[in-house]
Amino acid sequence: MLRLPRPVRGAHAQRRGGRRLPRLQQPLPLPAHLPIRRQPPAHSLRHPRRRTGAKLRIRSGPRRLPLPRRKLTAPPMERQDRVAAVDIGTNTFKLLVAQRQPDGAFLPLHEAAFSPRLGEGIQGGRLLETAMRRGLDAVHAILQACRTLRVDRVAAVGTAALRSAANRQEFLDRAADAGLPIHVISGDEEARLSYAAVRRDPLWLDAERIVVVDIGGGSTEIIFGKDRGPEILQRDSVPMGAVRLTEAALRSDPPTVRELAEAHRLAGQALEGLRPPLSNCIAVGVGGTLTTMAAVHLLLDAPRADRIHGTRLSLGEVEAQIAHYAMKTVDQRRRIPGLDPKRADIILGGAVILNRVLHYLGIDSIAVSARGLRWGLLYDRFGSPPEQQTEGRQPRLP
Repeated sequence: MLRLPRPVRGAHAQRRGGRRLPRLQQPLPLPAHLPIRRQPPAHSLRHPRRRTGAKLRIRSGPRRLPLPRRKLTAPPMERQDRVAAVDIGTNTFKLLVAQRQPDGAFLPLHEAAFSPRLGEGIQGGRLLETAMRRGLDAVHAILQACRTLRVDRVAAVGTAALRSAANRQEFLDRAADAGLPIHVISGDEEARLSYAAVRRDPLWLDAERIVVVDIGGGSTEIIFGKDRGPEILQRDSVPMGAVRLTEAALRSDPPTVRELAEAHRLAGQALEGLRPPLSNCIAVGVGGTLTTMAAVHLLLDAPRADRIHGTRLSLGEVEAQIAHYAMKTVDQRRRIPGLDPKRADIILGGAVILNRVLHYLGIDSIAVSARGLRWGLLYDRFGSPPEQQTEGRQPRLP
């Protein structure tokens, strides 16, 4: 190879042949007749210690000096709590997964509803084995969803069906063995959580007086509050819900005129013992009966929380839907736009209860909230920092 002379610099330059060598400004070009060694292509090289066929990576360019070894640490990143609230109802199990934000608010990530009809046959005072199996299938589905979404903590409460069933402990033990401890709450506690869900909603945050109506599968809660805050003035829980009224009175398909009249009588009778309602209240309804009737009113293809939330149902609309459902079979109701097919057999019972509640309150319309008990449970169990939470069971998922 051709070796180029180093340029001589400064006062120490040596003279050769009586002439000072010129200072090189650019590297000299190689003579064209000299061969140039080229790097063989990478695909032709094989590392002697690698298995046959493995390629040796050739690095080109200047070699970098190794940096001193030191441990690189990223700034700590705080991960907000991801929590789940589960409402184990008589007809429906509802799951809400949310993430707590730095300002304390909750960002909903996922909502799901399962309809195992746990309270089927609850008029006999016991949970049916088939109903418990359906309920456990729903429990497993809820737990799987929580694991998939990497939920940190779960709070689950049981309502009317588990309150009244003589064999409720059997289902509670089996659910706990599956990984979901369920805390059975009283009717008053259920009313308080439903009220909290509505009271903390921005739509009704500034209402001075409010009455919340929660029509479930096994019971109905009516809660009065005031002063733009969590204070409850009066609350009542009635052991009459959409499933119970359907099983008690609406046995035919479609129901007879006499059965419909009996349903109105039973629903009105359940409300007779309540204290007189407070006046000048904004009425807000929660639960599957209200959201389904709102979806039917809006002619939606399926219930959508963003469309339903805040919709108003007039007394005339409620009575029109009752007449519409009463003349149809369950199969015919399933084809009604907006009606959840899983509620086709109990929607008439729920609508009758809503009708009697509006008459009891002496009002001609009610607003619909898509946020029910599960939202109140979320605020109640996870609204404070974890170290300050002592009420209820909040297991961490394995």
